Amino acid sequence: MAVPVKMANCGILETLAKGDVKFRVQCGSQSVVFVLRDCLHVPSAPINLLSVSTMQERWMQIHFNEDSTVIHFPSNHPILTGLYVQVSVLHCLSFLKCAFLLPTPPTSDGMEVAFPTFPVLTRTPSLWHLCLRHLGVDATHVVLPKNYTMGVDWTGPLDLSE
Repeated sequence: MAVPVKMANCGILETLAKGDVKFRVQCGSQSVVFVLRDCLHVPSAPINLLSVSTMQERWMQIHFNEDSTVIHFPSNHPILTGLYVQVSVLHCLSFLKCAFLLPTPPTSDGMEVAFPTFPVLTRTPSLWHLCLRHLGVDATHVVLPKNYTMGVDWTGPLDLSE
């Protein structure tokens, strides 16, 4: 079932599913493949978005400059220590040049090929917390049961650990 997500510009995007996404990025002289877990699938989104606060929660350092943004990986990371990604800036937005990798289909007996798909997304308080840009628990308690957002129908306790 689609989940409407209200954006900062007051637009609504339909979230169809959640799943993992692989992409390749050039980090200096090395090509690195990343897997982003639990990404929201929004076909109508004009661009793909990465959460700065989520990267910071994982000990990445982000330096915003006028003409570039630099993302440094954690100094204690077993593989990425010392690596960084330089990102272009255009009209105050940072754009990461990456190559998305298609999922590899599982092998079959030749009769059919099943491709992995995004699972159906379950509406939970935790999902709404993420969609509301990590809004605090108290504010999330206030927003969800009210008519402040379109497509939100939530009653009951708010457990963000779901």
